Amino acid sequence: GQSIIVSCGTTLQALHRHGITPDFHAEIEQNRSTFDWAVLIGDLDYLKKITLISCNGIHPDTCDLYKDVMIAFKEGESSTVSALNVLGRKNFTTLLNAFPTVSNFAIDLFSTIGFTSIYLIGVDLGFVDVKHHHSKSSGYYQENGEETYDFTKSANTSLIVPGNFRSTVNTKHEFKVSRQVIEQVTSAKPKGQEFYNCSDGARISGTLPIRPDELLIVATENQKAQIVEKLKTLIFSTKKLGNYVEKFEKQFSQDLLIEELSAFETLLEKEVTSKDDAQKIINKQKEMLFASYKKGNSLLFYYLYGTVNYANAMLSKLLYACSDHSIEPLQEALSIWRDNFNKIIVLIMFDEDFFDTSSFQKYQRELLKSREIADNKSFLIVTDSMAFKESIKKFKWLDSLNLANLTVCNEESLPQIENQEYDYVINYFHNGEELSENYLHERSLGSEANIFITNESVAKIRKINNIPTNVTLMPLIVSPYQEQNCMISDIVHVAFSAVHVCLSNHKAPMVLLNYSACAQTDYLKFLPEMNSLAPSDSVFGFVNHCAIYYTKQKNADLVSDKGTRGALILKPMQKNELICEVLDPENFDSTQHTHRKMLVGINSGDKFVGCEHLIQS
Repeated sequence: GQSIIVSCGTTLQALHRHGITPDFHAEIEQNRSTFDWAVLIGDLDYLKKITLISCNGIHPDTCDLYKDVMIAFKEGESSTVSALNVLGRKNFTTLLNAFPTVSNFAIDLFSTIGFTSIYLIGVDLGFVDVKHHHSKSSGYYQENGEETYDFTKSANTSLIVPGNFRSTVNTKHEFKVSRQVIEQVTSAKPKGQEFYNCSDGARISGTLPIRPDELLIVATENQKAQIVEKLKTLIFSTKKLGNYVEKFEKQFSQDLLIEELSAFETLLEKEVTSKDDAQKIINKQKEMLFASYKKGNSLLFYYLYGTVNYANAMLSKLLYACSDHSIEPLQEALSIWRDNFNKIIVLIMFDEDFFDTSSFQKYQRELLKSREIADNKSFLIVTDSMAFKESIKKFKWLDSLNLANLTVCNEESLPQIENQEYDYVINYFHNGEELSENYLHERSLGSEANIFITNESVAKIRKINNIPTNVTLMPLIVSPYQEQNCMISDIVHVAFSAVHVCLSNHKAPMVLLNYSACAQTDYLKFLPEMNSLAPSDSVFGFVNHCAIYYTKQKNADLVSDKGTRGALILKPMQKNELICEVLDPENFDSTQHTHRKMLVGINSGDKFVGCEHLIQS
């Protein structure tokens, strides 16, 4: 109550587990991982008590998780330069030492603001034990204490540096750089600041080592409350933000950007038959970027400066490695660059922004989110398949969803419950009943989402007219009744996916399931060609399925209720995009065995092949 608590990055999970609500939570990553880590806490109400502080570039989905958001400008970022061209550099302070970690950002921010006593707790920047590299309460560790992933395998932790409370500790290169940048702040000590290092990690010059139990904080709770209020009203301000979007769009012309992108595309389409041709492309790309920057009314430079520099570095290296008579590697690299640039054009020219997707612990994240979505909701499942019924009942995670009602019945029982209302409805008949418009209209439909699983082909579904707009069709591309030793495709997979898609609530006319396959088999032969999808279709890949929209969709429609963004599939969809993972034979057999055990006792003609990763307790 006497001090302002600032959580940095993955620290938030540790604080939550120990009943601590920070005043501020800091993030700096521009990708969507900041959303993943926070959602995995499993307590969205907790996040709504916290103010997010970040730098421009933070993912908008992350911003939506918190009570409110305060943004600082980080020097050297394209988004900083472009924004301050509109807002006026004199009106805002930029942070000079807010990299490479979120701790650097927080330390630089609160030092720049002018706080006189700054305490670093858990800013270890080193390891006493390389297997204990973060708090065991953080997302880097599972409930049983095991690592979420092998940290030492992904990072070289063999560097030795002086310790804060001991002679030496191990560290990695990124943490060594982080410490050096922090020392640029702490060694200057502006405004009479004192920095206290309470962490059993690397020594940081300009800080005073002090054990946490030796802290003496003299501020009062009232003083803290006053300062927090000043932070939100005086230090961070909205005064210069009136009509910001309109001003920004007036400053930077979208039409000019598209024109410049087209010129880039024309440049990259030129035939390259010599090293001189390649050198001209490298030089011309740089010229076009800086010419656009000099004009000052296009975002071309801000979007592409880093990307083009990377491409030019690769091309330049190959340029000097190739002989005059053998430039195939250079031509291949240019082809790869051309393909990627075309993807960039499609994304920029789309009507809406499509932010990046994220895959870290995606199943755990979605199942946690499912609890919030399904709370006190009702499910109706109509099927003639005993295996489908038992599959639904075997899902352990359904027991944790706190459903108001789960009704599983066959078609004959349906008239008895016609007057009841349901949020979600799933229909599945394994006898191959033909799909018809009248049949769908006769069904009771859920208020939130409806899934109709059918044996019809994708091509035939496209010819069916007047399907209700709130019904999603799920064609079974691979038969769930026939055991295939090359692909995980069974009634369990279908049942889980149907519930999963319901809770995602995409409102897509059609979804296609993704499959796991065995690496040593010709699994693609069991999948159909995707030529029945029209060129105008928008296809988005989600966690275990693809959502098919018959027209271009707005961005808001492409974030599922579970918070997962679909990855826009830019090219015409290919059958291999229905494969979510390829398993080695041992893992494939193990996965099958696990789920046969789960379904022991089902007396049915249906055969089973497991899908362990899809059903989590």
